[in-house]
Amino acid sequence: MDASRLEHSAALLVALRVAACRHDRIVERKVFGCPSFFVGQRMMACVYGEQIALKLPQLAVTALLETHGCTVFQPFGRRPMPRWLAFGADSPAFASLEDLFEESLSFVSELPTKE
Repeated sequence: MDASRLEHSAALLVALRVAACRHDRIVERKVFGCPSFFVGQRMMACVYGEQIALKLPQLAVTALLETHGCTVFQPFGRRPMPRWLAFGADSPAFASLEDLFEESLSFVSELPTKE
């Protein structure tokens, strides 16, 4: 799929920006045309079409996969990304976006530094 032609949900982007604006250390960038949010050099969240994707601990991802509308994040039809959860606005997980965003920020912040 051509990344430049994928349309991203403006409403989901606004929802992520609202969660991100509470933290000075979060930076918004584009990755393969997707609006993405970084803490340091690590991506923690993005909007991909009609889904939000968050990097979370594997136990959280596994538990949330039981929630309607939650899937593993598999951008551009490639293999699923480990520790990434995707969901849309119609998923019950969306109501917990702020809590999930905070969990993602904490998780990504505690990952070892890449060398």
